[in-house]
Amino acid sequence: MSVLDSSGTPVAIEEDVSIDPAECSSLSRALIVELSSAETYTIVFEPGSEQSALVLIENLAEFNAPEGILLTAARLYDPSSWVVAEEGVEHPFTFELPSEIPVVSGNAGKGWVVFAHRDGESDPFTYCFYQGGASVWHPTTPADVAAGEKYEFVACTDGAVPGDDVAADHFKLSVLKGDRQVGTTAVELLILDEGCGGHEHEH
Repeated sequence: MSVLDSSGTPVAIEEDVSIDPAECSSLSRALIVELSSAETYTIVFEPGSEQSALVLIENLAEFNAPEGILLTAARLYDPSSWVVAEEGVEHPFTFELPSEIPVVSGNAGKGWVVFAHRDGESDPFTYCFYQGGASVWHPTTPADVAAGEKYEFVACTDGAVPGDDVAADHFKLSVLKGDRQVGTTAVELLILDEGCGGHEHEH
């Protein structure tokens, strides 16, 4: 599948999915994250131009895609500073508490990330702590460098664990520390509303 903007220029797709040609004609919805609602996009379902279906998306809201928030936070070391992600939504939604938070720049080492959420202004924040997967602060071995590409869940102040459904309308994400020797540590967390998309939990 490919996505083109109104000028015909391909839009980068972070994760592509192969689709059986026989199923292309039955597709009626597509989830697009972080595209402009002012733009008109063309989604091309492949393979083969004779089997392709063109779908013009003029109003993304009409597709009732799952509501989501992308939080991006960073820790800079020289000089020391923080970029804290903070977002809110008009109505609370339910999301699944993540088991890990990926690093998109730098390395986690043994550092820490804090993810906070609350449901309503009168409610206190719940804080969830994630620690870098590496065994040392400044990874050097291939295994430790790879382990430091994410922060892994440790605990939440309300006792919640990964996979639990959580309702919230306000979110914060901050990087307390990472491996300063490899530069800025940045993380991203995509939170999707299960009430719109939904999925089954395994028990």
